[in-house]
Amino acid sequence: FGNDLYNLLAVDGPANQEKGSASAAYWLPTNSEYRCDYVARQIGVKDKYQLTVTSQEKDAMLAVLHTCPGQAVPAD
Repeated sequence: FGNDLYNLLAVDGPANQEKGSASAAYWLPTNSEYRCDYVARQIGVKDKYQLTVTSQEKDAMLAVLHTCPGQAVPAD
């Protein structure tokens, strides 16, 4: 999981520290144009590794996805 390139994204240090281990319920990229891709990848990772999603995280993800209909989950 930790070394899976599907789960890894190159980001600068401050952005990585700001996010920490926060879910989409508590943190989204400041670049609003990237949020659809970010959430779609999170869904893909959670599906691939059968990870749980809290109701708050689901609500946040759905709110983002409603702004980008047709967003595909990237292939791993």
